[in-house]
Amino acid sequence: MLAGIDIRRLLEGNHDLAAALDPTKITSAQPLQDAIVYTRDRMGAAHAKLLVATGDAERESGETRVERLKQFEASTALDADYRYVRQRASNEILNPPREARVSAKDLEARQALFLEFFKLNPTDFNRQTPERKVVVAQAIVDAAGKGPLCVALGAEAEPLRTRLGPVTTELASANKEVEREQREDREEFQKLEQARTDFDKRQATHIDQIETALGDEGRLEELGRYVRSRDPAYRARQLAGRPIKEEEGVADVVAALGVTTDAIEPAVSVP
Repeated sequence: MLAGIDIRRLLEGNHDLAAALDPTKITSAQPLQDAIVYTRDRMGAAHAKLLVATGDAERESGETRVERLKQFEASTALDADYRYVRQRASNEILNPPREARVSAKDLEARQALFLEFFKLNPTDFNRQTPERKVVVAQAIVDAAGKGPLCVALGAEAEPLRTRLGPVTTELASANKEVEREQREDREEFQKLEQARTDFDKRQATHIDQIETALGDEGRLEELGRYVRSRDPAYRARQLAGRPIKEEEGVADVVAALGVTTDAIEPAVSVP
């Protein structure tokens, strides 16, 4: 979800940029007007970059949520197939028909073979990480194709491989996609962090300049008109924990990001 603090940054930036569009309304001194244009434009550039970085981070986060859902679904499917395959393998390996005449020694070897590949009961298997599930299931698929496990399973070997193999491959693929998305998430978040830092610095410089200009005119009481964060009513709503989505101008921010206000995380009161 979109961080409320980033929406607040963008909202305040929109207001402050628009309020400083005509610096002659703030000060009659030409040097101070020029200074306001300079800090305003620098803040505007940082604001534009923050908007892009916020949108990119939200997009990547959404893609990660989609891939995590696919991973969850594949993991759940593998849980079910592991339970099924384990039960079938148990019946075939540990409960041979009486006419098979399996000796006690052979039965002991079968028990060891079963535990080698099916040591995890279904509940314990479900608790494994998606990555670990793939390791365990792939080992069964491979062993059921040749070697002692294949021999012990007999006619059941190929059907069980066919049952377990595809969903194991699907989960392995989903794991890779989630890993890739998480890597991209980290990259976008780093860009967002830098954009936040740059905007905060330039916003602070601009606010100082507006304050200086108004102070020079003896009009400091008007600061809230040109700097949203210094508006007493706005600040009071913020301190009271009013959701940022209820603030005037937020619709323009989320529209620029291509989302709705539902994408904004819940508000947090500011101490």
